[in-house]
Amino acid sequence: MATSESFFRLDGKVAFVTGGGQGIGEAICRRLAEAGAKVGVFDRNAAAAQRVAIAIGGHAVAGDVTSEADVETAVEDVRDH
Repeated sequence: MATSESFFRLDGKVAFVTGGGQGIGEAICRRLAEAGAKVGVFDRNAAAAQRVAIAIGGHAVAGDVTSEADVETAVEDVRDH
């Protein structure tokens, strides 16, 4: 299994993960954070997004990926944070 030192680094980068509050999205958030990225955790379930964001030092944003307005607002929120 690759370690964070031997895989890749994302220090200084920002990642925005949709569906980041559970399942595969949560695993992606955790891996990106381990690689050094600042992670915006976007999920319809605000509590789930917050739980993951707290665990990885990320930023939780609630919204529906099928709503263009929600996505635009979320990206702005992550950018401002």
